[in-house]
Amino acid sequence: MKKTLAVLCSLALFILLAAQPQYVKADNKASAITTKALSYKGQQYVQISGASKTVTQQINKILKLHAVNAAVSNSSAKKQSKNGSFKTTPSTKYNKNNRLSIVYSDYYYAGGAHGMLASVSYNFDVQTGKQIKLKDILTKDYQKDNLEIALANELAKKSAAGENVFPDSAYSFTLDMDNSFYFYDKGIVYRFQPYEVAPYSEGFVDIKVPYETINKQTEAPFSLPNKNNIADSIKQDPNYAETSLKGEFTGFQQGKIYELANGQKWKQISDQATNASVSNPEVIVFPYEGDIFLVIEGQSVMPIIEKVE
Repeated sequence: MKKTLAVLCSLALFILLAAQPQYVKADNKASAITTKALSYKGQQYVQISGASKTVTQQINKILKLHAVNAAVSNSSAKKQSKNGSFKTTPSTKYNKNNRLSIVYSDYYYAGGAHGMLASVSYNFDVQTGKQIKLKDILTKDYQKDNLEIALANELAKKSAAGENVFPDSAYSFTLDMDNSFYFYDKGIVYRFQPYEVAPYSEGFVDIKVPYETINKQTEAPFSLPNKNNIADSIKQDPNYAETSLKGEFTGFQQGKIYELANGQKWKQISDQATNASVSNPEVIVFPYEGDIFLVIEGQSVMPIIEKVE
């Protein structure tokens, strides 16, 4: 890792421009998407209209499946206990700027003082039908750090104001990339489940975090090499290549094999680890000072690699 950092510093001689942070800007456009609530065996679910046929079918299938699974869970709960039940209730939390957030509240009761409550969110790009996960928003480590710090600060404020959250919630929670969240005009709302940071009686604890906070960088990021700022002497190296990655790039990981469109295979030997979801990104195989680096379009780090024969 120290060697990688040293190389990155010396690479500054080859870099012409520093990358700037990319902010997600909400233009507050009204949506052409409309939603309605339907019922499947007593379980409510949301269906949409107004998108393309393919996108509409794709999103509606996912949203209905939640109700179908809830009906199965309800049947199972009733078999296990005469008072058992499972109920899901959907809510449209956001429907603007080509973003749709549908949140289901699931309630499971098997007897006792109260049941168990859980929140499941479905966030979509209504132009493509793609489901949006936290990992799609927090693509860089500093964005994850920013979100975690923002949540901790808000929980500390709630505790100081006497709100009914656990006193240690600001430093005891774990940022969960699979957690429920939904959009609002200026950012996202991260939802804590009951018992995560507060007693059951508080229900869900929702905290708004603006994109501006998530994307804030204290220092200008280092600009990785690209084909326009690499010296000709490096491009003449027999190991240098400009190509693309075959298939889906899901992130860097030590030991991972990367198969390139030019037929080469490379193994990552340095310890960088990231998450991503990009199909066939452009790639540069970048030899420098005795090492070979893999530069992938849109990524903020470049691991050291070795050729797989």
